[in-house]
Amino acid sequence: KLIGPSYNNTNYHYVTVDLQFYLKQSSGLYRWMYYISNPISIDNTIIEPCGEMLLEGEKFKCPNKIEEFLTLHYGYLGEDAVYSEETKLYKKVTI
Repeated sequence: KLIGPSYNNTNYHYVTVDLQFYLKQSSGLYRWMYYISNPISIDNTIIEPCGEMLLEGEKFKCPNKIEEFLTLHYGYLGEDAVYSEETKLYKKVTI
């Protein structure tokens, strides 16, 4: 089945559903429940209030502070990032 004009009438897409679960703690922080990574706690102002982003002409809900949210999950976001097996995050290469 073709998806439609938003995806150039292709029969594939980038993401079907990306569910991420968080547990809101009594401190007001959210604890990320992803089982593979080290659990992290996120300040509620990074997630709430949700914002919107535009991707290929479609609007999607997103965290309030996107860059801070992604940095907490993935580490350093620069083009020169290198994955660290030790921390399971990306880090900046230092020479």
